[in-house]
Amino acid sequence: MATNMPPHNLSEAIDAVVAIAKNPALTPLEIMQNYLHGPDFPTGGVILGRKGILDYFTTGTGSVTIRSKYHIEEEDTGKARIIVTEIPYQVNKAMMIENMAQLVRDKVIDGITDIRDESNKEGIRVVIEVKRDSVPEVVANNLLKHTQLQINFGVINLCLVEGAPKILPITALLQNYVDFQISVLTRRTQFLLKRDSQRDHIVVGLITCHDHIDEVIHIIRDSKTDDESKRRLNESFGFTDDQTDAILAMTLRRLEGLEQSKLQDEHTELTKNIAEYNRLLSSKDNIVDLMIKELDEIKDKFGDKRLTDISDEAANIDNEDLIPQDEIIVVLTKNGYLKRMSDQTFRAQNRGGRGVKGISTTAGDTVNIMLHTKTHTDLLFFSSLGSVYTLRGYMIPDGARDAKGMPAINLLNLDQDEKVISIVPCDD
Repeated sequence: MATNMPPHNLSEAIDAVVAIAKNPALTPLEIMQNYLHGPDFPTGGVILGRKGILDYFTTGTGSVTIRSKYHIEEEDTGKARIIVTEIPYQVNKAMMIENMAQLVRDKVIDGITDIRDESNKEGIRVVIEVKRDSVPEVVANNLLKHTQLQINFGVINLCLVEGAPKILPITALLQNYVDFQISVLTRRTQFLLKRDSQRDHIVVGLITCHDHIDEVIHIIRDSKTDDESKRRLNESFGFTDDQTDAILAMTLRRLEGLEQSKLQDEHTELTKNIAEYNRLLSSKDNIVDLMIKELDEIKDKFGDKRLTDISDEAANIDNEDLIPQDEIIVVLTKNGYLKRMSDQTFRAQNRGGRGVKGISTTAGDTVNIMLHTKTHTDLLFFSSLGSVYTLRGYMIPDGARDAKGMPAINLLNLDQDEKVISIVPCDD
């Protein structure tokens, strides 16, 4: 039996714990869409599709595909290079590069002239030089297919629940954690209540002793044994054994030097703490509120942004309802490079502003078509040969503001001389 849990983002995980504590009826899909979006690997990378995530959220087992982050740089000489900046979780970089070189030597992968590891303390950078007559996107696809630039991470959420092994969906996993935290906080509060109550009992005895210090010292001096001192103090002032033990344990100098104000301040503080502990223990909801408060403090102190992106390129019609419905901008250049961006990338131009750059293009290339649509809208691509191709908005690769995009020929089954001349969004 083995467990294999992927790491998740701390901020998202805390949001999910808080959400399940407030509403235990949440479904795995609601958690995935609103709180815990999926694994977040320390090595970054891109998760392809959300089906594998929903599988292990729902059943406790599933498979997540992780792809390296890379981009293609084209030089003025016409040569291109593939730059890998993030690799999948638990992949050994040196072995991956050695495997690539072996595949090139064995002629399993064509079109590569050189592989260099330029990684440093700033991060990973693996440079793959591509032959002038090779298409870099095709070389990249072959590398993804044959090397560990893309891997599958099998998830098994096997846990010990009350000593018994169980494979848990995300809702049960979170609920068990909430129950565990409630148990820990309850026991901690009970311990603090007992400790402070015992100390307050002693402090009250010391305050009484201070008020009658001369009489207390007289009784202690007059008594022949400790037992006699205890008995006479208990009879005179109503002390308990614990209080008299604390008084008798003090030296004469300390007994005479007891500070009333310090004792009163400590008694006030302890009384306040005891009241708070009793309030917390009076209701489970109070403990839950304490848990949420402490988790939020951890999130504020240690929470960070996601390192791993979740891409919808590998999604299909069956699981597209897992993909959020976002407003997007689709851009096509004259040389046939296609990409999509969130419309949040752009903002209203105010007077005196300089605007933002929307795309980086190669020399001589310009933006041909730019349209505003949605991730779930069908896009009809009309070609120069009279054919029409269709893609959903989310199937177009997501690109940064300064990315040039992917050749449309890689996404659509275009002929060599065929070009896209118009794009029409169709909701119906």
